[in-house]
Amino acid sequence: MGATTRHITARSTYTGPTNDRTTAAILTFGKPKLASEIVCDIAERLTLSVPPKPTPILKELEKREITKRLTPSLPRGRPGTVYGLTAKGRALRAHLCEEHGLSSVYRQLIINWHCYGWVACGRQKKAIICAMSDEALTPKEILQEIKKRYRPRTQGAGAEPMGISRQNLNDILQKAIQREIVIREEEHRKRRKRKPLAMYRLSKTGLKIKQLLTSAA
Repeated sequence: MGATTRHITARSTYTGPTNDRTTAAILTFGKPKLASEIVCDIAERLTLSVPPKPTPILKELEKREITKRLTPSLPRGRPGTVYGLTAKGRALRAHLCEEHGLSSVYRQLIINWHCYGWVACGRQKKAIICAMSDEALTPKEILQEIKKRYRPRTQGAGAEPMGISRQNLNDILQKAIQREIVIREEEHRKRRKRKPLAMYRLSKTGLKIKQLLTSAA
């Protein structure tokens, strides 16, 4: 008789009660996250005035094989390091979500996680990628899309403030092109002497990154 496959279930992975912060961390994993996002979500769930230090929590979760680094070449806590749930972690989260009456949906796309981490760890980079799509836009149009979502720092109350210059936009776009997140196109103008108009759109990787950034949880 051949060896039987041992299926991972919530019952087989549940190891008893954990402390509040560890449990809160597991429950916040609706999708892969950065260390900073994990501790901020823990603070929000437990109504803490200051987010806890990420290293002890992440150490425990990795030691218990609940989470894993999706960017293994980056050390724990390094900006851009992305953490996701293991099969054991997903089963344990499903068990905890059932206990707390929460949705157990976990989204983990097949994606370049180094590129995702590079975008996710910067507010301006996130704003730019979320303002773009598979339709080519000029830098001016990208800035206009960003202004629809954010307000300038000099204005009063309203949407979340965001200050980004044309130079910063160009620098980030060039780096995103190198990482194959953004594709540059040129639109030739009617007048021959005028330079082609540079336009930018998201690649397949860029679209997946935007999808994950804009999804809930």
